[in-house]
Amino acid sequence: MRYKSSNIIGHLGASMRVRIREGVAADRESFWRATLETAWQDIPEDERADMDRAMFDRYFRQAAGPYLDDPRNTLFIAEDEGGRIVGHTLLGQTLPFYSSKPYGFVFDVYVAERARRQGVGRQLLEFAFKHFRDQGLEKVKLEVAESNEKAKPLYAKMGFKVERHVMGRLLR
Repeated sequence: MRYKSSNIIGHLGASMRVRIREGVAADRESFWRATLETAWQDIPEDERADMDRAMFDRYFRQAAGPYLDDPRNTLFIAEDEGGRIVGHTLLGQTLPFYSSKPYGFVFDVYVAERARRQGVGRQLLEFAFKHFRDQGLEKVKLEVAESNEKAKPLYAKMGFKVERHVMGRLLR
């Protein structure tokens, strides 16, 4: 397993010392619990209104499971000094249709409510940057819901820029 310990100063001057380690099978349920809730909240309200939550959870596990199971992707877990999980990130590589050059992709990044605004998200992203540089990659991307106003400022501070917009329209 790969371990990292760091102490990064968060947005409000708060900091939380975390250890980032590679995820193991026992971490999967924690990943799913957090990711299912985040994914549900990220669905635009006009789409979510007609959805059954239990059906969505089953569907999402089936659709996203291959990303978690893919040996080319790695789940990393952030733990506080007491060994409690305070966040995670799922990292992998992707090759776009429009380029022959692969890039790193942050499939998921999550910070527990109790650990937000304490530098955990920043540490997870810095860990991702190093992980991808170690793989010889030159670029990293991620996707964020338009409604995720809490995460977008962090991503901007970490150097991410909007490259594409996905737009939707109901056909009713």
